[in-house]
Amino acid sequence: MKQSDCDLGFIAGLPSLVREKIVTLWQKRGVEGACQLAGNAVLLVLLTDLVLGAAQREQHARQLWYRIFRLLQAP
Repeated sequence: MKQSDCDLGFIAGLPSLVREKIVTLWQKRGVEGACQLAGNAVLLVLLTDLVLGAAQREQHARQLWYRIFRLLQAP
């Protein structure tokens, strides 16, 4: 894999510690390892965002159903 095959510009949105690890890996082991780590890090961040978003939506839905239930019980 040539350096031009992997553009690590997309790591700018990752946490700084992750960026440092990717750059360090790039310097020590080359482009291929850094690209693999960067890809895995991006996937992990995206999955985490999806899970947290789903959890927040579920919590909001529970609160909404609880309020509806309370309203239905009101005399």
